[in-house]
Amino acid sequence: MAKQKAKTPLEKLHNWHHTKHGYLLFGVAELLIAYGFVSWAIDNGQLWTYFIGVVFFAGGIQNIYRMTKRMLAEG
Repeated sequence: MAKQKAKTPLEKLHNWHHTKHGYLLFGVAELLIAYGFVSWAIDNGQLWTYFIGVVFFAGGIQNIYRMTKRMLAEG
């Protein structure tokens, strides 16, 4: 039998991220980061902070959607 290659910590994180708990944690974290950037954007009025907030918001919604889809598929 061939010896399996040891996984790096980054590969382990990537594999864990694609679980329902990983999607939930990353989704909530991205939504909190988005909230921080949009709050900062309201204070300073710079357009690039709004853009970063929208990007993190979209990523958070995408992760929450994937988690919900995985939970519904498992039954």
